[in-house]
Amino acid sequence: MAKEQNVSKAEVEKQFFATVRPTSRLKRFETPEEVAAVVAFVASGQSIAINGAAVRAEGGVIRSIL
Repeated sequence: MAKEQNVSKAEVEKQFFATVRPTSRLKRFETPEEVAAVVAFVASGQSIAINGAAVRAEGGVIRSIL
């Protein structure tokens, strides 16, 4: 898309979140490292109190699970 529009990837991402996903809290795509940190936390003993909860690593874009 960036090539087609002759703009940077960062500009495409900025436009996407301004027009398609304005409710995003991050206003950017998560990095693989950020998603991995959530997975590592859920798989660790530190998440012992989380029981049956849906844990999402999507930056606040999805308004509901269903």
